[in-house]
Amino acid sequence: QKEIARINSVVDTLNEFAQHPRLVMRKLDFNETVRNVLKTFESEINARQIVLEAEWDPDALVTDLDPAYFSQALHNVLKNSIESMPAGGKLRVKTRRNQDLAEVTIADSGKGITDADAPNLFMPFFSTKEKGMGLGLTVANRILRQHDGELTFASGDDGGSAFALRVPLAGADDAD
Repeated sequence: QKEIARINSVVDTLNEFAQHPRLVMRKLDFNETVRNVLKTFESEINARQIVLEAEWDPDALVTDLDPAYFSQALHNVLKNSIESMPAGGKLRVKTRRNQDLAEVTIADSGKGITDADAPNLFMPFFSTKEKGMGLGLTVANRILRQHDGELTFASGDDGGSAFALRVPLAGADDAD
């Protein structure tokens, strides 16, 4: 049964990767969207004894997002960060306005990414995990690009990794 569940997971992941979804955009509160995804990891964060530091932009960051797909992208990034800290650590989540973009930064104190691996992070089937499929960040990157946004990586201040997900604020294209 466990092997069948694993195979089903692999097939689902490959299917998700192969699809080019049609986004259904809605005006959403960016902070609330990020909070909702973060809540889904609450028990895992506690079980791994990870210290969560969350900082929310005080302004309303209204974005045009497909809630399901953006949440999937954020979920993939958060999952990687949390899994990089099996024995505990620090997870920092911060939202902010960055010019005409809403940005969420996910920084962890995990093992980090080597300089040699960094250029390959968003490549399909590249993984530093023993049992990783190498599609989580690839899918997240694709979703962000479909939102006219971006996903970037940097080495974290605590030796881990830091990812920034940026999407346009609602009406940012209408300013001209």
